[in-house]
Amino acid sequence: MPISAHNQTPVDHTVKENNIRELQERLRVLSYSDSSLPRPAVTGIRDDVTDAALRAFQRSIGQEESGNADHAVWQALDAAYRQSIRHWSPCTPLYPVGGDAFFAMPMPKMFVLLLQVLLGTLSSLSDEIPQIPLSGVIDEGTAQALSAVQSLSGLPPTGRLDAMTWDAIAALYNLEAQKFISSPPIR
Repeated sequence: MPISAHNQTPVDHTVKENNIRELQERLRVLSYSDSSLPRPAVTGIRDDVTDAALRAFQRSIGQEESGNADHAVWQALDAAYRQSIRHWSPCTPLYPVGGDAFFAMPMPKMFVLLLQVLLGTLSSLSDEIPQIPLSGVIDEGTAQALSAVQSLSGLPPTGRLDAMTWDAIAALYNLEAQKFISSPPIR
């Protein structure tokens, strides 16, 4: 693990990248309802657009435009993000597929992207499910996320998508969607 030049302690760049990715995801969602926020790409790499969006968000909540995402900024960002997505239409439940025949066929890229979005949603709820990029390909990261969901659901962690794994993803997603929809609005 690399050592930081400032304090000579190990730096976990994966954690930092995931934190930046989460910051970018929240700022990006907020940018759709607030045109004063630049819309950063979700890359996990801090860039000028991310910095500009963070400063604009700080300005919008009356904080100093430091460009630092301290605890107070994260709390405000999380509250604004949750409030923003509550205005979207309610989540549509995912349904079991009813067998492995579908998963034996080659998967269209759009379906794999949907799978990766669902896994990304679940990864924000559990540290055990890794955050993965949206690639439209079932790659090693997607297989690791599938294995994590399988383990959490009591299934053999094969890393392959089958009907039981899809049903587990659907159940976890539906459970979280229902909690989110039924929770009171943040004031």
